[in-house]
Amino acid sequence: LCMNGDDNPILDNASITGIRLGLEDGGNLLWVDATDVTEDQLHQSNAVNLELQITAPLQGDEIVQRSFPGTFQLRNRAQ
Repeated sequence: LCMNGDDNPILDNASITGIRLGLEDGGNLLWVDATDVTEDQLHQSNAVNLELQITAPLQGDEIVQRSFPGTFQLRNRAQ
């Protein structure tokens, strides 16, 4: 995982595996995959959910993978 196109990782063996945007729909929050969101939905989103996947080698050929989701509210956005 790198920042701003830099080739130096800030977290080894990590990648973003999911980005979903939260949209209000009749009082509920509807999660839409970022690849499927329209331009209007992008501007109307109230939250973003990111999922990181961390991969770590164990002994031998074993690898352990863990996913870490996080949800962030988008506040005080200029319209």
